[in-house]
Amino acid sequence: MDSADRVARFEKLQLGEKLPVTVLTEECDPKEIYRRYLHANQPVLLKHFATAGWPARTDWINSDGSVNYGFLWRLCKGKVLACLKLHSRTMTEKMY
Repeated sequence: MDSADRVARFEKLQLGEKLPVTVLTEECDPKEIYRRYLHANQPVLLKHFATAGWPARTDWINSDGSVNYGFLWRLCKGKVLACLKLHSRTMTEKMY
């Protein structure tokens, strides 16, 4: 799966298509996330916890509601990430 395919899967989740998402909460670098989830063709939603060093949500969510993947990817190494099991845009929005 190439980068465009991964982004498309994330965008579908953002648009509220019912895609299963693996549940995981741990410290994990981007390569490990890719190895475990993206490479396995499993859609993953990354949600930050409000911990020191994390910017406001507006810094990594684009104005159209999509995720700024490049920014989040650079930011997430060594941080706590949550891959949340969500099934609709409504549920996704409740997490923020």
